[in-house]
Formats: sequence, structure tokens, C-alpha cells
Amino acid sequence: MARQLGERFGIPECFSDLQEMLQATSPDIVHITTPPQSHYSVAKQCLGSGSHVYVEKPFTITTAEAESLIELADRCGLRIMAGHNYQFTLEMLEMRRLVNKGLLRGKPVHLESYWSYDLGDLRYASAFLGDRNHWVRQLPGQLFHNIISHGIAKLAEFLDDELTEIVAMAHQSEQLRSLRTPEVLDELRVLIRDKNGTTAFFCFDQFPIPYREIVLTARIMDEIFAQIYPRGQQETADAEQMLKDKRKDTAFRHPLPVTSYLR
Repeated sequence: MARQLGERFGIPECFSDLQEMLQATSPDIVHITTPPQSHYSVAKQCLGSGSHVYVEKPFTITTAEAESLIELADRCGLRIMAGHNYQFTLEMLEMRRLVNKGLLRGKPVHLESYWSYDLGDLRYASAFLGDRNHWVRQLPGQLFHNIISHGIAKLAEFLDDELTEIVAMAHQSEQLRSLRTPEVLDELRVLIRDKNGTTAFFCFDQFPIPYREIVLTARIMDEIFAQIYPRGQQETADAEQMLKDKRKDTAFRHPLPVTSYLR
């Protein structure tokens, strides 16, 4: 495949050995697109040879590996970065500008990030769903490990380094259940809190939020407020009922002329 791409784009040399490539070409920068299990080893060799490194997500398998690579890059006077390209979309750039401009009148107090990925396209999904030895299935976090860093990165930018609480819940969608791969989860919800009290919610879902979930959200919120502020909820319900009664009574005693509806 590498040779075919080289021929297509006029690249004269193609290598199957990393060290041979580094010694023969001394690249200014190396873009690492191998399976995540090899990111640490490949990036370390590239930094050791004097190349800047751009690593596709997930950056590494563990935090310790990530910190080790960053420390090595600093010692070598080189740059290393993760492929969180969605941090630089027009929407993210505009949000960052507004926050820095002071639109929120302070730091964010709550953040939410929703990341959807359609596994209905079996051209992609069948590759790892049908193969227990596929590199995605071998990651500690399986499917989540390969994808969610994009959505989490959007939150991390505005959170303190010291996190006091992380609660994660995961399950399998009906669609994936029908494919009979019980060990692969594809629905994830995460609650996060940092030491300053800033909270965040992350949702990984197969599909964008449908109307059903919007309405259900409203119902859940009603129940939450009824439990937390029962008196206030009762007063609100009474006020709404009085307003409805008043409207009915007014409409009956003082019917408006038809023309008033047409103006």
C-alpha cells in the first residue's frame, strides 16, 4: 500500500523498516498513523533520530507513555503533538475566541461534549466487529479507546489538571447487539468534576440526539426539580393552573372578535 501511494504522489522512496527510513531520509517531521499500540515505540524512535512528531489519536495507550514522550521531546528540543484536528474547526476557534473575549464573564462552570459515530456503515465496522484479533479490539478500551479522545479533548481544554471525580457508564446499542458482539460496547456517558467545581458531561453515541431524547430530557429535569425544590414546583404548577383557568374564564366572558386574530 505504501508503495502504491508513493507511485501515485510521486514519492521516490518507500520503506518497510522505521530505522532504515529515519537513517536514510532524516525527515523533519514524521506523521504516525500506525495502530495505537505502536505509537509510543515509533514516536520515541522518531524523536531519538531528531524528527518532530505528529501522532494520530489516541496519542498513546497510557498516561505514563504520554508523559514520557512529552518529556523526551522537551529534552530533544523537538515538538510532538496529538492529532486532535477537531480542536481547530471553525466552531472551536470561534468558541475559544468568545471565551477568551470574556463572553462568559469568567471560566466555564459546566461543559458538554457529544460525539456521534455511525457504526451502521459496515464497511468500517465489520473490519473489527468480525475479527477478535483486530487492533481496535485489542485496545484496553476497545472501540472507545480509538475514538473518544476527540470529544474528551474539547472538555480537557477548560478543565483543571486536578480532577476530583470521574463517573463512566457504558452499554451496548440495540444495533450492535443484533450483530452479536457482546464484548464490544458503543454507548458511553461520562460525568467529570475538577477541583474548582467545574463539571463536564461527555456522551459517545451512535447517532445525534433525536427529538425523543430532548423531550425525555425535559421530563427528567422536571422530576429532578420536583425532588430538589418540591415547594417551588408546587407553586409553579399552581401558578400555571391559575393562568390556564384565567385564560379560559376570560375567553368565555370576553370573546375577542374574529378580526382581532387576523391583525
